[in-house]
Amino acid sequence: MSDDFERKFEAIFQADEDRRDVKYGFLKDALFEDLHNIQGGKTNRRQFKVRILKLLERYEVREKQRLKVAEARSTYHLKKLEKSLLRSLSILGEMHPDALQILDTKIHLEQLGSILMKSDPAVSIELPEITALSSQLSTVLGSVREEIKTAVEKKGRPVSNAALTELLLDLGATFENGSGKLAVEHCFFNGASSLYQGQFYDFVEKLLKAYDPKLIFSNGALGKAIKRALTSEDSP
Repeated sequence: MSDDFERKFEAIFQADEDRRDVKYGFLKDALFEDLHNIQGGKTNRRQFKVRILKLLERYEVREKQRLKVAEARSTYHLKKLEKSLLRSLSILGEMHPDALQILDTKIHLEQLGSILMKSDPAVSIELPEITALSSQLSTVLGSVREEIKTAVEKKGRPVSNAALTELLLDLGATFENGSGKLAVEHCFFNGASSLYQGQFYDFVEKLLKAYDPKLIFSNGALGKAIKRALTSEDSP
């Protein structure tokens, strides 16, 4: 029974590895060979590749969660305002026409008074016509909905990326396990070249260039991201 369970477990484990190999087939064996050598080449190469692919998959899960949270935060108050405007329009729709006319007239007179107070008496101005409150709220509602759509669709460089930070920490642990060296000591700023370099920097850069080049905005951005992840420092 124990042997049967072991075989089933190994089969599941192998199927998971095979799935990951297919998913990340664009990352060639030569890449992992180079990374393994940069790390020191002392650990099992197959296990090393499996470990790196697991870290990338974990990063993707974290990144999806991060983006969902970021989207929720960016649209939270806008969606609350949208609901409030819809409720206000619903209430206006239930009001008696005479009451609405009185309300619209009062608001219009207040707007006119504000315009006249700020205008130059010597300069003639064109006064706005009366606009129904419901129409004004509908215009605001349209703008709010457009902003919600923009916030959801907007893509670009994140201000803070916890998923990338955790990936860098995981890669640091993998590097240290194979090399016996501290990752933080092998990512440093070279004043002569004004570039970040080092064994761990090369390790991370080579992997990310092959995996997703967009994660590397520049040598300086990646170097600082590594330093932040490993030491909470943000200076060369």
